[in-house]
Amino acid sequence: MVGCFAHARRGFTDALKARPKEAVVSKTTAGEGVNFCNELFKIGKTLKDLSYDKRYERCLKQSKSALEHGKKGKS
Repeated sequence: MVGCFAHARRGFTDALKARPKEAVVSKTTAGEGVNFCNELFKIGKTLKDLSYDKRYERCLKQSKSALEHGKKGKS
C-alpha cells in the first residue's frame, strides 16, 4: 500500500509545484491528496512495532477510517 501511495503523493506534490503562486495549497485537490497520503503514512508509522498480523489488521481498520473520512468531505 505504501508504495502505491508514495507514487501517488509524488504526483500530487508535482501538481502543487506547478500551481499558480496565488493558489492556496490546502484548497487544491493536490493539497488534499498530499494530506491524505500523509495521514496514511502516519498510520503506518504508529503501527511499525507490531507483529505483521496485528499491523495488517489495524492498518486495514485505520486506513478504512481515513478513506471514509476523505469521502465524506467530498459529498
